[in-house]
Amino acid sequence: MRLRLVELAILVTAVLLLSGCGGAAEHVVTLRDWTFVGPDGAPVALRLPERVDSRLPHADTEYRLVTHVELPKELLGQRLTLAFPFLHARAELRANGVLMVGLAPEMSEGFRGTDQPRWRIPADVSRSGALDLELTIPYRHLISAWLDVPPRLSDTDEGDRAFVFVETFNRAQATMCLAVVALTSLLYGIIFVLDRRRTAHGWLTLQGIAGGAGYAIAYVGISQRLYGVHENSFVPVCLCIGVAASVEFTHAQFGLGRPSRVWWAGALGCAILAVLVRSPFVAPRYLPAFSCVMPLLNIGYQVPLTWRIWRREKSLAAIVIAISWLCLGVLGAPDLAAWAGLGEIWDGLRGGCLGLAIVAFMQAIVLSVQHMQTLARADALNAELGAQVGALRAKNAEVTHLNDELRRQIGARADALANALAQASAPRSEGPRQFQVGEVVAKRYRVLRGIGEGGAGRVYEVERLGDGAHLALKLLDSASDATEMARFAREAQIIAQIDHPNVIRIADVDITHEGFYLVVEFVEGLSLRHHYGRRRSLLWNIDVLAQVA
Repeated sequence: MRLRLVELAILVTAVLLLSGCGGAAEHVVTLRDWTFVGPDGAPVALRLPERVDSRLPHADTEYRLVTHVELPKELLGQRLTLAFPFLHARAELRANGVLMVGLAPEMSEGFRGTDQPRWRIPADVSRSGALDLELTIPYRHLISAWLDVPPRLSDTDEGDRAFVFVETFNRAQATMCLAVVALTSLLYGIIFVLDRRRTAHGWLTLQGIAGGAGYAIAYVGISQRLYGVHENSFVPVCLCIGVAASVEFTHAQFGLGRPSRVWWAGALGCAILAVLVRSPFVAPRYLPAFSCVMPLLNIGYQVPLTWRIWRREKSLAAIVIAISWLCLGVLGAPDLAAWAGLGEIWDGLRGGCLGLAIVAFMQAIVLSVQHMQTLARADALNAELGAQVGALRAKNAEVTHLNDELRRQIGARADALANALAQASAPRSEGPRQFQVGEVVAKRYRVLRGIGEGGAGRVYEVERLGDGAHLALKLLDSASDATEMARFAREAQIIAQIDHPNVIRIADVDITHEGFYLVVEFVEGLSLRHHYGRRRSLLWNIDVLAQVA
């Protein structure tokens, strides 16, 4: 798609440069005055643009356009080109009675060809100074009698610069529209099939296939091979379906609920009209005009709606879609005018396909940005969920450890009581026992280092074997009497009842053959005694005392 855009930009730039002042001067004669000759052979003077369908029967036939041209001296003896900017039929040209060669590449199959026919007039024909031109035009459907742009005669190889620009632009925009629509419809159609909850993706796919592609295929010649002379009945139906799908997309994208059924009623009405009015000489008079109403209503509905959404929610997506519909309204004005029967307002230049490509592209960008935002939110939620799962796992491990600890303590209480009574009656040792680094206490704690000692026991930094947590183990002197043991147990009881950031948490208390021990939270830091000798402000002292209190 990006390559198509680059190619279009290069092509338009090249055409503009070729049509600038640096190129050779061209001489162009616009042929407005012709004589119309219908099936009855009666000549009628015409001045183009004019539509001659009212002079023709509703049946397959042909008509002729005849004119006499006195060539200016700049065109005498020159190889000339007659270019018809818009003719919805495959015509033949004779100049001075000689059949001319058509330059436009015709479709291998099709009833109307390329819509921009042109013919080469050799220099030996123009040398006479005058041309008698005769166009024979088959009349197989109504629009083949719409002569909305007069043909032009020029001393160029492919037609005058304005003709070349219009032809190149019309075909390039149709090709780009098909490329954009094909890419977005394929991508978002697959996403919708895989996840039916993404209704906006489904409506975008239907809008692209029916509206964008359904309209662009007429410019590249595909629709005439699909529908034949009835293409001007089927293309409006596709366009109306695309309009209804676009309204559904906007409502689904911004969570507005289902829109009014009037949109689908309009599409259904167009389809019913196409079935009832089957004549290619009657249907193009009504169906294209009917299909023009729905795009106009759609633009008039979408722009204010998305503008209100932007004003209310400050949604960038809403303003992007509003701008895209405004672009379609401006670029598609020549298309709507022609289909409504008002003629070619820009000399055959159409912009509807470019507008449809912009709408599809902008809608695809909106969905892509929304998808990226959804992925970002999902990643954030996954990270948050991962953190919560990690915390739950840690908490679960802690609960499991506490359960195991509870069972161990209950099972060991009887033995601990017996040991305590035995120690109370046993001869007292001369001091508290000293643990060595690496020694395992009560089969649960590995000694890492000694922290300090007091009159009643020692304190060690230990590692809990169950989960590797670092704790502080305070071991009571085995020679302590019953009063000291009671005070030690009372200390454990008080710590267990207090939950405060400034109070360490108790983890275990037990009596084993090593002695009576208390395991509490291990906190790295310095004591108040360390800070005592350093100068501190009064406010610092008050803050410490407040926390202690």
